[in-house]
Amino acid sequence: MLVYLADLAHTYSTKNESLMIPLNIAYLKAYEMEQHKNELTIKLFKDPNKLLQSVHDERPDVLGLSNYGWNVDLNLKIGKYIKSVSPKTIFISGGPNLDEDDKSRIKFLKVNDYIDYCVIDGGEEPFSEFISWLKDDKKGEIPQNFIYLNRETEKLYNSGKRRLTKDSKHISSPYLSGYLDEFLDAGMVPLLETNRGCPYRCTFCGWGMASHNIVSKLNIDNSILEVEYIGKRVRAKNWIICDANFGMLKRDVGIAKAIRKVHDKYQFPKTVQMWMSKNTTDRNLEIGEIMGPMVNATMAVQSMEPEVLKNINRDNISLDTYYKYQEKFHALGKTTSSDLIIPLPMETVESHLNGLRSLFDAGVDNIDTHNMRMLAGCEMSKEETKKKFKFKTRFRLIHGDSGLYQAPNGDKIKCFELEESLRSTSTMTEDEVFNLREIHFFVSFAWNFRIYSDLMKIAKKYDVNQLDLILELIKNSKKNNELDKFWASFNEDSQNEWFDSKLDAEKFFTKENNFIRLINQDYEKINIQYSIIILKDYKKLFDKVFLETIKSYNSIPKIFIENLSNIIFAQFPPLELGDIKVKSLVNFRDIFDNKKNYNNYETSYEYTFPKNKTQKKITDILLEKGTSISKVLNTQGFRIHDLKRNFIENV
Repeated sequence: MLVYLADLAHTYSTKNESLMIPLNIAYLKAYEMEQHKNELTIKLFKDPNKLLQSVHDERPDVLGLSNYGWNVDLNLKIGKYIKSVSPKTIFISGGPNLDEDDKSRIKFLKVNDYIDYCVIDGGEEPFSEFISWLKDDKKGEIPQNFIYLNRETEKLYNSGKRRLTKDSKHISSPYLSGYLDEFLDAGMVPLLETNRGCPYRCTFCGWGMASHNIVSKLNIDNSILEVEYIGKRVRAKNWIICDANFGMLKRDVGIAKAIRKVHDKYQFPKTVQMWMSKNTTDRNLEIGEIMGPMVNATMAVQSMEPEVLKNINRDNISLDTYYKYQEKFHALGKTTSSDLIIPLPMETVESHLNGLRSLFDAGVDNIDTHNMRMLAGCEMSKEETKKKFKFKTRFRLIHGDSGLYQAPNGDKIKCFELEESLRSTSTMTEDEVFNLREIHFFVSFAWNFRIYSDLMKIAKKYDVNQLDLILELIKNSKKNNELDKFWASFNEDSQNEWFDSKLDAEKFFTKENNFIRLINQDYEKINIQYSIIILKDYKKLFDKVFLETIKSYNSIPKIFIENLSNIIFAQFPPLELGDIKVKSLVNFRDIFDNKKNYNNYETSYEYTFPKNKTQKKITDILLEKGTSISKVLNTQGFRIHDLKRNFIENV
């Protein structure tokens, strides 16, 4: 039996270094090959073009497609095409992007009419039994964990669920079996999974829902060996740990030590992306210390409003405890991160802004704000939840996930992905959500990307909260006529990225001119796009407005800020400038020394800010046409704040 398994990703504008290895389907292959030995040939695919070519060369008996929010349209278009040229192939869909109710499942199977069966929840054992069932000419009952639609009666059949267990040590390692070598050798981002599931049931997330609150542990010996295997084989800059709550289990400390050992031996990975356990513990601190420069500390909150947290089944640690952990992580030299989602049920503009102020007061280094995305399988997406809180949703593009793929017979397949997001609730209007867009942009640009963060930290020493400074910056920048074009363009693009329905979005992006712009990456994430626009065209203007804004606070010595700003602005000059030289009466090395007398300006200092190789590489990426910048930055461990120039003090 010939089986193709595909975890398809949009490869049209995304290089291998920005793709994640297909760990999910590789687990299936490792288990099936162990169970069925020489009775199967299984091939794995990430690239749509390679799958199309392989189907042309040899028709598979079974094709399995992993179903996620970022490859829905890709699966649909590729799946329909392959079904048309290989009608005898049995199609199976698996993955978490599926609601639990029968009505939604029937709708999904009608739209994706190429799918014969869907496997629900964990896939290794059900898929193995399904293969045995096929080999036995479908005698007896179909194995548990499968649903399918009778196309004549439109009746949904469900074979029932098997009981999930807390032990998955029997699951084989696809790394150690060599099944992922081709993807590692291609330079894709390594993924590690040491446990599955999540014990929490946050209403906006599908992780706990899909696992039914059960955390299942994979073989720890395999996990350690996988770390060593990957480290020895590749020099990938970024690794990702896929566990929902890394640090929740005692054994995670040992895994962290294994990664650190690899890092010390090979100087890779440079960064490790992970989701630390939700309620931060001392074990997270220990892991942070072990991993050293590879990781930053993420302590997500989503909201700081008690009523909102109750409505989303979330229980944050106390604010006092949160502050203490921030201090501890900073003492370890860690950069800290948190995030807020809008608009959550019962969140208001006032409570959201208060949450932002609290995170700034806590000293959080990166504050990410997200629009609430409606994910299949989540409680937030259920009709009763939508009615209770008067949800209104709209649709927009998932940036970087689009492409034009060509079958061997010359047929061209256009694909692009969309997301449905929440735009208003009973306590927050769509206009209010839209107006917050400007604030969130400058939280990213000025603070997260470090463009003005040093100046903002100084202002904080004089009791000026960073959010209030941002609000004043926005207000003052809109009084500057030279920035009218920037704001008009920003707000127009922020409005135009949203569509009232999925059909409206599909009609827009399927138009020839719009689709060409799409695959040329003319549509980019707003925060990334307009940060680049400022750094290219408006940096000196915003520098001027920012300086005027911060000087308006009488508590901050003006001569001090004027001299310090020369240095701060030179750290992030316009993108295409060469070496920068500035003079200052302030010694930059002393600015965060609380004991320093800032009124002593007897000495003049001169600094040079050269552009190094890394900054030139990032600049080239930012200015490159036809590349999904946001995807490159997110997957390769680059950030816009990596453009920050170090200075040479001229004696």
